[in-house]
Amino acid sequence: MPNMTLDSVLVWRRLSNLAFQDSSSSWQNMNGRPATAALIVLLPFLITYLITLFKASWVIYYGHKPGACPPTAPYAVPLVDNTIQFASDPHGYIAKMLKYFRGLPFRLRVGTDTMYYLPHGEMLKAFLKNSQETTSKPSTIFAMRDVFGLSAADLEIMIHDDSGSATKPASGYEDMDPRHRYFYTAHRLTATLLSGTALDAMTALFVANFTKRLRTTGEVSEESWTEIPDLYRFLRDHMFRSSIDAFYGDHLFRLFPDFANLFWTFDKSAITIFLRRIPRWMAPKAYRHRDKIIAAVQAWGEHAQKHYDYEDQDLAKAEWEPLWGSRLVRARDIAFRNNGYSPAGAAAHELGLMWAINANAVPATFWALYGTINTDPSSNLVFRVLAETEAVSTTTARNPISAAGLRVGDWTITEQNAIVLSMSWFGANDATLWNNHNHRHPVNSFWAERFLEYPDDPFSGPLAAKTGTNTAQKESKKKCDEKPKTAEDDKTATLVTSGIQNHFYPYGGGSKICPGRFFAKQEIITAVATMLSEFEIDLLPTEKKVGFNMSYFAAGTMPPDRTVPARIRRRRR
Repeated sequence: MPNMTLDSVLVWRRLSNLAFQDSSSSWQNMNGRPATAALIVLLPFLITYLITLFKASWVIYYGHKPGACPPTAPYAVPLVDNTIQFASDPHGYIAKMLKYFRGLPFRLRVGTDTMYYLPHGEMLKAFLKNSQETTSKPSTIFAMRDVFGLSAADLEIMIHDDSGSATKPASGYEDMDPRHRYFYTAHRLTATLLSGTALDAMTALFVANFTKRLRTTGEVSEESWTEIPDLYRFLRDHMFRSSIDAFYGDHLFRLFPDFANLFWTFDKSAITIFLRRIPRWMAPKAYRHRDKIIAAVQAWGEHAQKHYDYEDQDLAKAEWEPLWGSRLVRARDIAFRNNGYSPAGAAAHELGLMWAINANAVPATFWALYGTINTDPSSNLVFRVLAETEAVSTTTARNPISAAGLRVGDWTITEQNAIVLSMSWFGANDATLWNNHNHRHPVNSFWAERFLEYPDDPFSGPLAAKTGTNTAQKESKKKCDEKPKTAEDDKTATLVTSGIQNHFYPYGGGSKICPGRFFAKQEIITAVATMLSEFEIDLLPTEKKVGFNMSYFAAGTMPPDRTVPARIRRRRR
């Protein structure tokens, strides 16, 4: 840090006054001795906060040396650091820090982990350019240990594997048995078995399962409208069963008919308890439930191993069979045994994959469906979506990462195994970037055409348009505002994604982009299309507007914050 100057002394005084001014009146109202004792107790924390606040403010106001480490967010309690603020309200805390640091990256100390937060925009762009130099190992260990309950013994397998995820092992690991390279094996399996023919097979099976379930469910009357208490739960339960059967075969639900309730009860605690590192003694019920679902997955795995014929080569080539399900899950079973995982450890990994498949895709599907049926009827959006669905049917038969010593713009990430975060929520809600179509569609509202550019609408497209002033532009704009889009208009529209990658990254980015994004996209799109094709859906009034359940913030797509009553009936064929 540079030598102290008059300016820095003034900054220190300003910060000190700010810290003391709100508390001075309350001290005066207290008796001397209790106040003195309290001051003695609180003084170390106050001094810690002032020092960390001063260091951060120095960087904000006076800059930094090229290659410096990003500043640490202020905190008051050593060892606890930023843990409580981040865990109790991640959305509010990150929003506050983004405003405080004015677009600079910053460092957080959460529990025993060091995290670097990169704001959306140019800072994220600079990082993604060098993402091949990063590793997902620390964040994977973090998730498996804290969220999915991997034991310390099984965790050692991951901790000791520094061979990397590339085909060529890292220096010093050239002689390592490829079967023992966990991160390489995991990367290879997801890259090869979540794409191509394997992906097509899983997607087709999911669609078949989902369609069959919707057509045979007794929850909906064949002739009249049926009121359902919660559209989200209706969609969630049918999607979950369909995707689990596609990935894991149909024996899991035969063994555990209540597995969906087991999973979604675990999901409630995954973010609010486990990700926030609430200890077992403070949430024993949540931990017991996690133990229960891991035991169920373990029992299913042992059942599949007992009854599967590993000598049958034709079975090994099958895209799907009822015991293990997909080729991906069968290959993972072999890999886990080669890596030396215990049966419970393999089950914890499978729980992680189940969560990755469903925890984001299901709420994302719901919001797309909800936005479509909740749009002004004059837009004819449902019929336009159905038109596209029919056209397709007649013509066809995403992670936090880490790095050490990585340069990001003028900054350097120094710690080994530090986690790098950047939450797409803030970029996706940046009103300075996104087009609002003459204030008709604010960035925080659903707009089906947000990513579409129409040749006869110069004010369409995702990016904020440069407002014109001449008469021709105003007349064109007026006509576009007054004319609802039609299915014929949609045929001429172009999907636009250029210019938004550093603000909108639901699957991450760079070399560590989510490997399951292809299945997720197809799952979401086909689920929405199938729901609209099978049912007419009307939303019923609620006391308050349906919003996001913010307790799930920082973990992906958030489900609704309340039940969503609706009435549905089957479409006549």
